[in-house]
Amino acid sequence: EKIGYQNIIVLPAGVQVDRLHSYESDAEIKRLLEREADGPLLLYVGQAVPHKRPEILVQMQYLLTHHVGRTTSLALVGPPTLPQINAAALEPARRLRVPRCLFLGQLTESQLATLYRKASIFVTASTHEGLCLPVLEAMSFGIPVIARNAAALPDTIENAGILLPER
Repeated sequence: EKIGYQNIIVLPAGVQVDRLHSYESDAEIKRLLEREADGPLLLYVGQAVPHKRPEILVQMQYLLTHHVGRTTSLALVGPPTLPQINAAALEPARRLRVPRCLFLGQLTESQLATLYRKASIFVTASTHEGLCLPVLEAMSFGIPVIARNAAALPDTIENAGILLPER
């Protein structure tokens, strides 16, 4: 409309962002969190691909715990699409001894729903997103989002989170 187009129609994206709400909580994930997590749970869900930048989230966890003195836990969830990307995040986590940094890989729907229910904040360092389903899922659970002000994330998140500079 701003540039002169008329008769614009917005179509729904065809995704059910509340699909995980019907799943029961997963006892295994609950036990894992009781054992391994402490403080607010920061959750990331996404594939292991370069533009997702999971290594930045590991650095964030390191800074929060070692320099800011906050007790938080970071759960990174998603398929290892490119295993070397997960390795690039896991290596500094081990080397720096980043506490409470959980690399969970691909999970079942029930396990993922459990994590969304437990999460305090959804975090992403992605430099490029179209329609980011995990952000929409997090918001459907009432979880605030912290993301970069990049690509479609500002339009997706609007007032439901904090947008950080693109770089």
